[in-house]
Amino acid sequence: MKWLFPLFFILSCGPQHKTSAELVVEYEGKVESVSHPLFNTRQELRNAIGDGNPVDFTIFASTWCDNCKILMDLLEGEKWRDKVLVMNVDDPWVRDVARDLKLTGVPGMYVSLDDGDTATGPFYGAGDIYFILNEAFGEKK
Repeated sequence: MKWLFPLFFILSCGPQHKTSAELVVEYEGKVESVSHPLFNTRQELRNAIGDGNPVDFTIFASTWCDNCKILMDLLEGEKWRDKVLVMNVDDPWVRDVARDLKLTGVPGMYVSLDDGDTATGPFYGAGDIYFILNEAFGEKK
């Protein structure tokens, strides 16, 4: 039994894994942060802006949006999910960014240069976003 506690301690020190549950942080009744396993984090967005990849595809979506769900299925099916950022508009800070970008609907996507300047967008709807991503990532014939 003496070895049981050290074993649990060692196992608990491993890398943090994304959970399959949504996490909502509230302070004094106001939602401060929403974390969902389907969406990228603020830190992942910051990392993408300075990662040396010249173009970033940032999609604004939500779990309650049927077209967003269709788009997420397409991203997974095409194996493009790791090539784009998908931000949760239900998270207050993402909502503020979307408002600053004058985004008027979801799913919406901006294509930006790595210095953070917006190159083009917004693009709306699963079909239009899929078309643009297919031009960027699809197999060239």
